[in-house]
Amino acid sequence: MAITLIEDHPGKTVLWVGNTSNLAGIYYELGGEGESPVKYGDLYILRVPDKGKTQVEKKTWGDNK
Repeated sequence: MAITLIEDHPGKTVLWVGNTSNLAGIYYELGGEGESPVKYGDLYILRVPDKGKTQVEKKTWGDNK
């Protein structure tokens, strides 16, 4: 699934909303490290560059930061 997201939408923004049964797997497949977004309100923004490491911005839904 994650590879399809990257290959089918190069250079574009993709919104992916998951659930507890698929969040961790897709997060790690996209290059995420550490704890995956499985808590209510977790909002993780992953930027997958052509080269280099995936960048992860961790937020919580409702934060104004």
